Amino acid sequence: MSLHDTIRESLITKDFKKFNTLLKKDYRVYAIELPLFTLDGNKYADLVLENQANEAITVVEFKSDTVDYGTAEQLQRYIDVAHKQVHRSKDKLKGIIIGPDFSHFEIQMCKEFKLVPIQYDYNNGHMRIKHES
Repeated sequence: MSLHDTIRESLITKDFKKFNTLLKKDYRVYAIELPLFTLDGNKYADLVLENQANEAITVVEFKSDTVDYGTAEQLQRYIDVAHKQVHRSKDKLKGIIIGPDFSHFEIQMCKEFKLVPIQYDYNNGHMRIKHES
């Protein structure tokens, strides 16, 4: 299992309740590795969650290294096509990037695209919404 897969599995199996509490949501896993058919070819959304309160969908992108240039744009492209595949209106889709740390640039991109950056240490379960430091 890759480090990327390990981080995703750790969030789902060990820290999902903390994750829901942090975001004040009641998510359930909708899909793991959801295939997305983009103009760039077939891609995969790491994790897709459904908010049980309002059926909104959240696409989650995991990074095993510092989140740097391009991740927010990549996730936004996934969101742009995912709404058709999960049969939800585009305004019902959100995005979350999870990684060990974020560059200043990527935090700014998350703000621009209205994505949530979450700093997550899968070893000890510590997570927080990453704001500029």
